[in-house]
Amino acid sequence: MRKLWLIISREYGSRVRKRSFILTTILTPLGFLLLFSISIFASMSAVSKEKTIWVLDEANLLNQADGALSSSGSLNLISAPKTSLDSLRNLLLQTENDPVDALLYIPKTAVQNRENLSNLLSIQLELYGREPLSGSAQSILRQRLSRRLIKERRKLLGINLKDLERAELKGSDLHFNQLNMAGEEETAASAQVYLASFLGGGMMMLIYMVILIYGNMVMRSVMEEKTSRIVEIVISSVKPFQLMLGKIIGVGAVGLTQFIIWGLSIPTLQLILSLFVALPAASSSPLPSGSGLEEDQMLMIMDNLEGFSQFNYSYLMSCFLAFFLLGYTLYASIFAAIGAAMGDDWGEGQSLTIIVTIPVVAAMLIGLQAIENPHGSLVEYASYVPFFAPVIMPARLAFDPPLWQLGLSLGILFLSAIAMVWLSGRIYRIGILLYGKQPSVKQFFYWMFKF
Repeated sequence: MRKLWLIISREYGSRVRKRSFILTTILTPLGFLLLFSISIFASMSAVSKEKTIWVLDEANLLNQADGALSSSGSLNLISAPKTSLDSLRNLLLQTENDPVDALLYIPKTAVQNRENLSNLLSIQLELYGREPLSGSAQSILRQRLSRRLIKERRKLLGINLKDLERAELKGSDLHFNQLNMAGEEETAASAQVYLASFLGGGMMMLIYMVILIYGNMVMRSVMEEKTSRIVEIVISSVKPFQLMLGKIIGVGAVGLTQFIIWGLSIPTLQLILSLFVALPAASSSPLPSGSGLEEDQMLMIMDNLEGFSQFNYSYLMSCFLAFFLLGYTLYASIFAAIGAAMGDDWGEGQSLTIIVTIPVVAAMLIGLQAIENPHGSLVEYASYVPFFAPVIMPARLAFDPPLWQLGLSLGILFLSAIAMVWLSGRIYRIGILLYGKQPSVKQFFYWMFKF
């Protein structure tokens, strides 16, 4: 046990002291913080600046009385000065520092006969500006004009607007209570389903990258010692199986250290973001002026924020770590066996890693289906396959799969990891001293099952 601990300490210490480890550990969360901050500030800057638009309405389609011309969101519609279109265009071009950004022109020909409903089905408007309006600004403008146009159509059809508004359903009038077949209310709301997909996909991607990155790291470590003939000296003091196991545990501890550091850095990153981004409380403050957010959008954001607090993170992290450790052990032992069995050619080992990568990629593809349908038959059965379980089951964790499925998947993966470590150890003890030739498939089986 002492020799095993020395191997683990060497593998772990030699890697955590490397400049590459320190830089990736520090820069990775900062990189995500930078990307997240850029996206937030970009979206905020896109809607924070209020656009002022002159409206020259010769068709009298809009008027101030019904609120069609008003400040709302990121757009401020005001009546243009009483003059010709050409004069307004010239005035708009000459006053570059003027707060007015664009000119909306509604010609008389837009609605020639207000009694004819067909004239209100398609209206051609003209929008002049120093620079094109953003897509979001055009969308808001189109919505406001469409609402006014709908009111005109209702008036022509003789529809009582007050009665119609009372009869209309809004998004806030519909509430879904999700029940299971026994009539019991489900704990997961619609917002939680979306967040569960987000969490499941994140955990799946994380394990997928860990298996490939740290598995290859184990293989490279084995091949480096083999090609430099250092291993001949090392195995004179320790058993080959201990050497392989020490490498697997040591490299795995490096990955676990990074995850712990990144996990502890999350509150710090949240604190930094909170200094720059202020989210309104769910039960207080009205929507800020110029935010560009509709009420339904803000309610959806509040639902998502509330949904984040509904997950049992201690349960999710415990299960995630179990699948991470077992899945890493399973694949790292395979990578170690490949590194030990290969000759002096690094290209041979890299080509064989493709065979190991195939089940990981297949699990990733099935995992994408697990995010959409976490309780499907294909996803459930694939969760019991040891080469798929480390990737697929974490994608299902946030959807609260049955405990017996979780236990069965963990049990099969645990036994498979032990069996794979044992088989890889038998390949490792012979292949680590093999030089100059690549073993055949027959020799692989002979090494594994020879007693």
